Amino acid sequence: MWPHLIAAGVIVGVAVALLVRHGRVWQRARAANLSAGELKFAFAQYRRRMQTSAMLAVVGGMIGGGPWVIAPLAVLLYWLGVIVLVVWIVLLAGADMLATRMHFAQLETEQHLKQVKVHAALEAEQQKRGKGRAH
Repeated sequence: MWPHLIAAGVIVGVAVALLVRHGRVWQRARAANLSAGELKFAFAQYRRRMQTSAMLAVVGGMIGGGPWVIAPLAVLLYWLGVIVLVVWIVLLAGADMLATRMHFAQLETEQHLKQVKVHAALEAEQQKRGKGRAH
């Protein structure tokens, strides 16, 4: 009976540590001088990650309490509920990964466009100065 309690304790402990960390990251994001778009992204990320970590804690608790569920139908429904929560956690984690990847790809594109504009302006200035010297 102890292995499932140890596993449950580890899962709940990790989930609580993640909840604390997400809260601190969100506090730093709010205190930073972020643009409205960056703050919106940070809040959506915070919400997804808090939900995922909280559900992970619930799953850990359910793993710990699982052996005390005895009735056959209750066992089936109980573990089906655990499986549904785990699938939802995986989907949220995938959505978070995709949203983060898309966000940073957009930032990378914006930075590349700025770099191209600066490079073009620099080349135009160099050509202008070069033509001025040739005369």
